[in-house]
Amino acid sequence: MMIQPGIPGGVIHALTKVVKSLFENGHWIWAVLIIAAVVIYYWVKLVGESSPEKKDALPESDGDKEVERDGEAEATVVETVTQSLADDAGCLPCGHILQNGRYRITDYLSHGGFGNTYLAEDLLLHKPVAIKELYVRDICSRHASTWMVNIGVGQNEETFERLKRKFIKEAHRLQSLHSPYIIKVYNCFEENGTAYYSMDYIPGNSLAQVVQERGRMEESEVRQLLPGLLSALKQVHEAGLWHLDLKPANLMLKDASSVILIDFGASKQLSYKDGEQMASSSAMYYTSRFAPPEQISRNWKNIGAWTDIYALGATLFNLLLGYQPPHTDELLAEGMPTFPPGISEQMSHAIACMMQPNRNARPQSVEEVALLLGIAIPD
Repeated sequence: MMIQPGIPGGVIHALTKVVKSLFENGHWIWAVLIIAAVVIYYWVKLVGESSPEKKDALPESDGDKEVERDGEAEATVVETVTQSLADDAGCLPCGHILQNGRYRITDYLSHGGFGNTYLAEDLLLHKPVAIKELYVRDICSRHASTWMVNIGVGQNEETFERLKRKFIKEAHRLQSLHSPYIIKVYNCFEENGTAYYSMDYIPGNSLAQVVQERGRMEESEVRQLLPGLLSALKQVHEAGLWHLDLKPANLMLKDASSVILIDFGASKQLSYKDGEQMASSSAMYYTSRFAPPEQISRNWKNIGAWTDIYALGATLFNLLLGYQPPHTDELLAEGMPTFPPGISEQMSHAIACMMQPNRNARPQSVEEVALLLGIAIPD
C-alpha cells in the first residue's frame, strides 16, 4: 500500500496554533522557518514515497504500521517545536504545580515581552484557568532544575522588582474591575522568584482569528461589539491603567454581540496613579501598526488614554478592511488610505481621528470616541 503524505488534523491544529502565536507576537522569522521546515519535510516525503525503490521495499501488510509511525513522527515534530518555543520563552513545563498544589499547568498558550501565559487546571475548583507569569524576556532567564527566574545582570534587579510590584498591583486592580467585557482575575501570588495571577480561560476565537479565517467584518457586526469594548476600555482607564496592547488578537469573541478584553501584560509598564516612571525604556513593548508614535518612541510622559484610542482606531481599521493598518510613518507621508464602500462616513471619520499620529489631534477619552461613533456606553 502506498502511503500518501499528509498532515493529520491534530497536527494542523497544533502547528497553526504555534505559527499564529509567533505571528501575533512579532516572531516572523520563527514562523516562516517552521512553515518552510514543514513544506520541505513533506516535499522530501512525497519524493521518497513516489520512488520505485521505496514502493518495492514496503510490503503491503506493513502499510497500516507505516501510517501509524508517520503519525507518531509528525506529532513528535509538533511537540518538539512547541516545546522548543516554550523553552525559548523560558516557560514552565506541563505538569508543573503552582501555589502549593492548587494549579497544575496543562499547556503553554503564548508569550510576549512581559510574560508567559499557561493553561492550567484549578485543582481546588476543578476548572480550567489561564495563568499569567511575569517573565521579561530582555532581562530574565530560567534555572533548568529549580525553575527559579534569574536576573542575569545585577543592574536589572531593581527594574524587575519594580515590574513585579506593578504586576501585583495591577492584578489587584483587575480583580476590582467587575465587567462582563474584561477578563476576570482570581488571585495573585509569588513563586519561583516572580509573580503570577490566575484568570478565566476564554476558549474560542479572537477577532484576529475571525478576520484571518473569514475576511473583513461588516460594520453592523463591529458596531454590535463596540458598546461592550468601549465600556471595558473606559473602566480600565478609570482604574488608572492604560492597556497599551489593544488589538484584535487581544479581543476574544464571547458571542455575536460582545467581546472580552484580555492580555494586560503591557499595562504593567505605566500606571496613571502610581506617580512612578520606569528607569529603563527597554521595558516598553508594543505591537507594530497598532501603536502610535509616542509608544514607539518610548516617550513615557506622553502616554495616556489617547494611546489606547489610537490602538482602538487601528483595531477597527483591521476588522473593517481585513488587512493590517498602515505604519505611522506611512500615515505621516501618505495620509489615511481610502475606505471601501460599505463603511459609513461616520465610521471612517472616527477611525481617521483616532489614528492621528499627533496625539493631541485624537479623541482624548473613550467618551469622546463614543460621541464620534454615536454609541452609548453601557454602565
